[in-house]
Amino acid sequence: VVSTQSTGGGADDGQGVGTLLASFISKYPFSIYQGADGDAHTVKEVTLENTLTGCVIGDKGSRIRDVRNSSGARIRIGDFDSAGAGERLITIEGNNIQCHLAEYMLQCCVQSFSGHASQEPRAPPTRKKLQANPTQNSFGNWAGADQTDQSAATPGW
Repeated sequence: VVSTQSTGGGADDGQGVGTLLASFISKYPFSIYQGADGDAHTVKEVTLENTLTGCVIGDKGSRIRDVRNSSGARIRIGDFDSAGAGERLITIEGNNIQCHLAEYMLQCCVQSFSGHASQEPRAPPTRKKLQANPTQNSFGNWAGADQTDQSAATPGW
């Protein structure tokens, strides 16, 4: 499990805090959170193929650290196969705005750093799945995603 605390040290990937976010917003469509209560606490769960985990974590954790710092959300990346065969569970906790921004940045990490040209269609998962090449409209749909509070289901935070 990747720690949810930022240590401040570590490898510098040549990008300061917020630089990754700025590069994503200029490249990928972004929709402002449109929900009713941006300050309400929420816990979101998304899945990620085990093989794409490095796209999110980055060199020595630099990319996930930037996502955490830029979004303000707490992000926990589950162990190998924690969401079933071949997938990891990623839990995002914070207010609705922080979770929306973190999910956008995680999706952009996968799309930018995966090197996948296309993704084969599959049956829809019960949790939102981060994909290497989502449709352009998928970013706009994040504001309307199911945002159930599962804080009681995630002990230890």
